[in-house]
Amino acid sequence: MKIETIAQIRSAGFAGVLSLVLIAISRSANADPVSELASFSIFDNVDLAQLAKTDVNTAHVASMKNPRFLAVQNCYGGTGSPGQQMEALRRWNPAQHRELKVFLHSDLPSNPGPVNFDRLKNAPGNASVRSFVTATEKLSPELQISKEEAKRFSAAAGGAGVMPPAVVTFWTDVLTARTKSFVSGGMAAEPPYDHAGPSVRASEEMNGLLRDQGKIRQQFSGLLGATGIGRGAGSLSAELYWELLDANDQGVVTLGASYSGSRAGGTY
Repeated sequence: MKIETIAQIRSAGFAGVLSLVLIAISRSANADPVSELASFSIFDNVDLAQLAKTDVNTAHVASMKNPRFLAVQNCYGGTGSPGQQMEALRRWNPAQHRELKVFLHSDLPSNPGPVNFDRLKNAPGNASVRSFVTATEKLSPELQISKEEAKRFSAAAGGAGVMPPAVVTFWTDVLTARTKSFVSGGMAAEPPYDHAGPSVRASEEMNGLLRDQGKIRQQFSGLLGATGIGRGAGSLSAELYWELLDANDQGVVTLGASYSGSRAGGTY
């Protein structure tokens, strides 16, 4: 069986969100997708007929060695070729689904500038965004930033509104610099989160998460080794984006990168 893989990584600027999403798509009509899925996932006995009638099967992985880590696996069926599935993923905008609480979603070029984060000025005036603004203005210890990044905040920019100019300027600078660091040197080049506590590096956290999931790491090793996930820049180019969203009633800004591995015969 051929498994087509797509990897998505998201690292957050605030409120403790760091996630890795790996998607496997079966391309062979003659293969046994149930056995293949069982070989590396928590879904060891999927009923394909039942799966076709349901939305998404979700299961929590209990055996995580690090108490900070949380692993959840989803299984669902979809129609169409891998190429069509990929294109649908590229077009999908979570901000169009209110239940996901993603307020802003924008694609990014590999060399972004302030204009690419201009939509921060148009953030909605809800409780999550207000908490995000307050945390930024007070340089809350909950902010996932470095000490050097914290020094760049200047309340002198002042201003009012849902997202004051000082807050917009600060996060525009942080997100722009972090995006460029990721493009040039992968997650290993990202500054640590050491603003108000022990130094934490996103690359080390991601590698720890993968170590806890040996079968997943092995299944996707070919793709992961060509990306900037937990390492240097890698040989694959990423599709980049940023988001403003709600996480546990707190406003969060995130950076994300999606990878797809193209192979012979139109597979991914």
